[in-house]
Parts: sequence; C-alpha cells; structure tokens
Amino acid sequence: MASVRRDPDFRKLWFGQSVSVFGSLISRIAIPFLAVIELDATPFDMAVLGIAALLPGFIVGILAGAWIDRRKRRPVMIGADLGRAAVLLIVPILALTDQLDIWHLLVVSGLLSILSMLFDIAYQSYLPGLVGRERLIEGNSTLTATESVAEFGSFSIGGWLVQIFTAPFALLVDTLTFLLSALAIHRIELPEELERDETVDTSLVEEAVAGFSYVRRNGVMRVLAVAQALLSMSHGMTSTVFFLFVVDTLGFETGPLGMIFAFGGVASLGAALISSRLYDRGHHLRRMAALLFFVAAANGLLPFARTADWIAVALLLVPQLLSDPAETIFNIHSTTLRQVLAPDAWLGRVNGSFRVLEVGAVITGSLIAAWTGEHFGLRTTMWIAAGLIAIGALVCLFGSRAEPVTTNMLTEDPYAAG
Repeated sequence: MASVRRDPDFRKLWFGQSVSVFGSLISRIAIPFLAVIELDATPFDMAVLGIAALLPGFIVGILAGAWIDRRKRRPVMIGADLGRAAVLLIVPILALTDQLDIWHLLVVSGLLSILSMLFDIAYQSYLPGLVGRERLIEGNSTLTATESVAEFGSFSIGGWLVQIFTAPFALLVDTLTFLLSALAIHRIELPEELERDETVDTSLVEEAVAGFSYVRRNGVMRVLAVAQALLSMSHGMTSTVFFLFVVDTLGFETGPLGMIFAFGGVASLGAALISSRLYDRGHHLRRMAALLFFVAAANGLLPFARTADWIAVALLLVPQLLSDPAETIFNIHSTTLRQVLAPDAWLGRVNGSFRVLEVGAVITGSLIAAWTGEHFGLRTTMWIAAGLIAIGALVCLFGSRAEPVTTNMLTEDPYAAG
C-alpha cells in the first residue's frame, strides 16, 4: 500500500491545510495584539473578543455538518478559505483609512469563527474519500505533524510580523496563506463523489438532530464524544487561568515561557510521526484511556509550583514534553476512529457534532474557571481541569470493556444506530 505522502492529491490537501492552519494561528495572535496595542481594548473588550472567536462557530456548527453532507466538501473548503481571506483584508483597509474600531474586530472574529468551523468539518469529512479508510491514520498523523510545525512557526513568526509590520498589516500575510490554501485544494484532481443519503427525506434541522443522535446511540462514538468534551472543557478551564497562574502567581517572564512552550511543539511533532504505529495495535479505547490518564497526571503537577524557580520550570516542562505528545496521539486516534466508523454520507454530521461538542465544552470550561478561579483559587481550578481529563480516561476505559473497538464497525443504517 503506497504512502499517502506520495499521493499528489493528498500533497495538495496537505499543503492547503498546513498553510490554512498557519494563517489561522497568525490571526489568533495578531487580532488580540491589534485590540490591545492599536485600539486600547479594555478587559471587557478582550473577553467579548474571545467569545466572538468561539460562539458564532459553535452556533453555526449545529447545522453545518448536515449542510456539508448535502454537498461536495472540497468547494466548501475552497469557499471558506476565500471567505477568510476576504474578511481579513477588511482590517488593513479600515486601518489605512483610520476607521478601525473594536466592533470591527468582533465582526471579523465572528466571521472567521464561522468559516473556520465550516473548513474544519469539511476537511475532516473529505479526507476519507481522498485517501481511503485504510490510509486514514497515516493521513491524519501527517496532517497533525505539520500542524505542530505550523503552530510552532506561527507563534514565533506571528509576534515578529506584528512588531515589524504592525498588527493590521500582519494580517495581509494571513490573507495570503488562505489564498494559497484555496489554490492548492482547487488543484486536486481526484473527482469527489457525493454520497448523499437519498433514502430519507428530512429537513436540515432533522438531519442535524439525527447526526447528534447517531453519535449518542453508537456506543464507541458516545465514548469518544464524552471523552473529547471533557478534554475540551479542561482546556477551557486551563486556558482561562494558566497565564494568570504562571505570570502573576509564579512570577515568570514571557520570554522564558515562550522557550518552554517551544518544547511542546517539538514533542507533539514527534508524537504525530509515531502515532500510526500505535494505532495498528488495536485496543483503541483502552489505549486512549491510558493516554488521557497520562495527560491528567502530567497536567496535575504544575499547580504544585510555588515560585518561578527551577522546580517550576521542570513542572512546566512536564506537560510540554509528556502531556502534549500524549494528547496529540489521542486526538489523531480519536479523529481517525470516527472517520473509520461513520458512513461516508454521515461524515459531515458526525464531525460537526464533535466540533460543536468541543467548542461548547471550551466555552463551558471557561465560564466554570471564571467562577472557580475567583472562589477557590487558580491552583484548585487547574486541579479540577486535570480531574476532568481523568474522568474522560475512565469513560474510555469502561467503554472499552463494554464494546471492543475494531476497524470494521461501520453502521449500515445510522438512523437505526444502537
């Protein structure tokens, strides 16, 4: 079986997805910098900006999977890339005319949230038809490995772009990445089959509800969804209090933190490259349980730090070197498994259901952390976040006992799943 990396069409998707991720991460850096440096944003403005980057995509995502299942996925990806390029181009134009205001950034963030949600669901649903289910694990591992490199590069380069060109014009680079992504995906030659399920005449809302119902009724999908939601909720909690803890409580400077975070990107890259070997060994949910226990244990160590000393540096490095790669393998295997299990005509709804659960869990976790951080402290909040991951591990462990996972578990009639 030929490697997906030798497939010319996969290489085009690979390039398109890589530069798209790179661009998205630059936006994530440049827009907050723009709000703070150029527009003198208040803490309330920043909070609303953070919500604007998540909530619209969450709302649209409820129906996006069903909508994507009704059409070919590649045009959706191209349209999302072109849309993101056009939306970002508005910012430097408004900056040049001295018209840029904070509400413009809220609108731009909201539109980017929607278009990114559409792109993510479409590309995860498109990949199985492009490479075949037998090569999915290699395809997902390759894409994730490149995403790790893009994450490392974008955080490093993004700051310099903002410093050299100012934040509004750093987004011009971002616009270019989305145009390159659209061009690369447009050049894929393999015809895309539209495997629309014509046997059931339903509305878009009914199809979206059926997608969530399928995930809920299918035993393996349900386990994956609960574990992924708990992991995402933990991320929402941790991201809310993390910088407050390491900067205000421990007293770290931003420079050393950036160097520490770089180790996480390198470790995640290595994990992505070996993930396919672990996947072939079977016992998927049992292995995912072990990975999540590992992540929970590593993340639970940092709150023991008391000040910015070498002990704290070591406790910061543990998640970067151990937790990040374990989570990378978990995410690759989880994505591959649901792509293998879901029928082609339902991939959009299944991937859309997972994305909505993940984003909703992040928002929920952020709200919980805002309350627990205020009433119980930052350390307790971080321990609770680690505990949620441990609960996700238990869900996978008990789920593996109830229903062993194999790669031939396609449900013939999703409407009757379970």
